[in-house]
Amino acid sequence: MLKRENLSLVIILGIIMMMLFDVLGIKGGELFLRFGGGEGHGYFAAMCAVFTFVNGFLLVTTVIIMFIIRVIRNKKRISS
Repeated sequence: MLKRENLSLVIILGIIMMMLFDVLGIKGGELFLRFGGGEGHGYFAAMCAVFTFVNGFLLVTTVIIMFIIRVIRNKKRISS
């Protein structure tokens, strides 16, 4: 799909980032809690994971909105 330009690399990056938040949250919190000695480190890892998920979600949403705007503009040009 990338060769036909139907799928943007930004969407792929966003999906990878949205899947990566599980690894960051679970493993990061586990490591920080085990070696850090406090609950706050686990919360910090969870916050980093949430920020990663939100960043990936924003990337995917932005590309979808840009695609919709491009389709609407092309329809206006065709009908004019």
